[in-house]
Amino acid sequence: MKNLHFIIFCIIFCSPALKAQLWEFGGLVGHATYFGDLNPRFSLRFPSVAGNIMLRRNYDGRICVKGALGVARVWADDKYSPDDYFKARNLSFHSNVVTGSLQVEFNFQPYHSNSRHKDKKVAPYLSTGFGLTYFNPKTTYQDTEYILRDMGTEGQNLGSEYKLVTPTLLAGGGFKIDMNRNWSVNIEIMGNFLFTDYLDDVHGTYADARTVAANHGDIAGILSDRSIELGDRLGSTGRQRGNSKDRDMYLTTSIGFVYRFLNINCPAY
Repeated sequence: MKNLHFIIFCIIFCSPALKAQLWEFGGLVGHATYFGDLNPRFSLRFPSVAGNIMLRRNYDGRICVKGALGVARVWADDKYSPDDYFKARNLSFHSNVVTGSLQVEFNFQPYHSNSRHKDKKVAPYLSTGFGLTYFNPKTTYQDTEYILRDMGTEGQNLGSEYKLVTPTLLAGGGFKIDMNRNWSVNIEIMGNFLFTDYLDDVHGTYADARTVAANHGDIAGILSDRSIELGDRLGSTGRQRGNSKDRDMYLTTSIGFVYRFLNINCPAY
């Protein structure tokens, strides 16, 4: 009976299909900042929150593959700009963004390799990969929140509004710091470079406000050019509203704990 119990134990806990193969799981929280047409100078004046969970597979101590799901809130408001033109433009937005990604990491020092005596307690690393990002810019007007995509603020016709899911290039790095056999602290900075210029609903030139209102309603016409709220109207048809040559991005800086699932080695029988 003892032998039978031992065999069952090995089948359940030590089979190759169930053994942990240097996998790690963790979560990080931190800070997010948006850069784009409402923040073209890469200022950190629009801080918000971010977090992500990830599952990582270590291979030879240098190379890792990581799947991650990140959530952040980004926002910007022209009234905080040091530029008089942007203040007069008077645009604003906020959006929750969700990014799912697959990344490759490179450790500059051996870390969680198969030969543990060679591992370092601290490993700086670089990470890059691709993902998909969901966003949905909104703004507040007279205490009411509006979805900007639905407003066609730059003259988009009904049915030709921009997509709310975009490919994303991720690039960044950080530090992995061992606490004990299973737990580590990870500190990471990650740039999320979107393949869209509509994260902030600002891309090209002003459309005719009357045409916008005819296609999407009176509120849409107002939201297409909010400079009138401050006095003078900037939005003459064809005048620059944003920089169409650049794409939007957001940067996250985060810290969190990662748990390492160690291999279970069965004793010889």
